[in-house]
Amino acid sequence: MQFAHKANVETGDRVKLSLKIGSEELPEELAQLIKRNSPARARWEQLTPGQKRMLCKEVLAAKQPATRERRAARSVFNDLGAAL
Repeated sequence: MQFAHKANVETGDRVKLSLKIGSEELPEELAQLIKRNSPARARWEQLTPGQKRMLCKEVLAAKQPATRERRAARSVFNDLGAAL
């Protein structure tokens, strides 16, 4: 109900919904970490497609290369459970 109020629509109103397909691109920073680290690569291969997309999206959301590198490293340490 709260979303409808914020969008200024009422129950029964017709709305147009646009969906965007996420990028299949593997961020370079994440690709390099996975390439250099065999435990991280093995864990990456065990992730579901949805988990991979989530991690990629988090890294790609950063604008600065240094931030993307930090996020990629954090994903390898925390989400993939591997050490660099």
